[in-house]
Amino acid sequence: MTGSALILSALTGLQLGWTVAPATASGSGSITVDAMLEEHDLVFVTEDGAEAASFEAVASLPGNGGGFARSGGTIARADLPFTQRLVLNGLEAGRYDLVLMLRDLESGRTTVREATVEVPARVTGNWSSSMVRIEGGTQRISGSADVAWQVFPPEGEEIPDSLTAAFLLRGASGATAAEGWMEESGGVFSGTIPLESVPAGDYELVMAAVLGSEIQTASVLSIEVEEDWDLWGRDAKVTAELVRPIAESGVLGDLENADSESGRRAVMSQFWKDHDPTPMTVENEFLDQYLERLDYISKKFSRAGTPGIDTDMGRVYALLGEPDMLEDMPFETGNYPYQVWTYFTPSITVLFVDEYGVGMYDLHTPWRDIRRAYERM
Repeated sequence: MTGSALILSALTGLQLGWTVAPATASGSGSITVDAMLEEHDLVFVTEDGAEAASFEAVASLPGNGGGFARSGGTIARADLPFTQRLVLNGLEAGRYDLVLMLRDLESGRTTVREATVEVPARVTGNWSSSMVRIEGGTQRISGSADVAWQVFPPEGEEIPDSLTAAFLLRGASGATAAEGWMEESGGVFSGTIPLESVPAGDYELVMAAVLGSEIQTASVLSIEVEEDWDLWGRDAKVTAELVRPIAESGVLGDLENADSESGRRAVMSQFWKDHDPTPMTVENEFLDQYLERLDYISKKFSRAGTPGIDTDMGRVYALLGEPDMLEDMPFETGNYPYQVWTYFTPSITVLFVDEYGVGMYDLHTPWRDIRRAYERM
């Protein structure tokens, strides 16, 4: 590739997939890693009239016996979508920390994905199974969860055509939130779990392989389903409350004055685009970070019917995130309980005081000073 080549698209979200082969009494197991590349996953350049990208993919198991595999090459845009496969061999039964790194050789940019993978033990007379794999990141009530699960018959046996698998999503009380059957291909069961009617909270995802009327093997995975925050203007008032700590007054005015949901969505789409630190990529890291902050604020700062985002601590956290230093003085003799949040970037100290002793801390640093410090970043 030459320095004068034309960059057509930028590196963004790398998708990580894998399957495992179990360890047996007579041999070790393996992890087959799939780095799944699509249109926006590499920097493509034009040279001699053709568009191509060069990359290197590395899969490793740091701290877990040193498993390592490397591959790469050059692909044409016409070859997309493309899966680069790497195999980690010689693994004993156990749980491994898997790291996949994709390096674009034109730009030098690197993307890393991590996962926990279990290599099961396959023994005579017993079925076994892998950990449940959930595609994507945070699960939210507006969407769905794509899951995959591998099962292994006893050593020396094949998977019968009549084997089926089912999933069960149950809450902390044991009540069933969703259930259904999975599709099978080569011993891998996959399916989509709808989350539209599932309240936010902690759940157990139970997978079971069934032969006849008997369960042969099962796996359980704890998952958390987060709120679906309306950051796009479905409800103008809700969206305004959620983004008020970070939005400029002009954006809030445009949101209020929009006369339709499509108009409000256009306002918010532009807002998130304007704050995207990597606008040439599909991912918007600013938006992803803000969703995570809203999740934390809801759990940490909500009080007695007051949403976390409507508290002073919630507003500051929404704008600045987690403080670099936190001084908590809940039982000061002769003084009100207080907290001091210190930030290095931007450089500011924020004081909160609980004047009524009920755990509701009021902001004692002027908001305009906090906002100015943020705008100077």
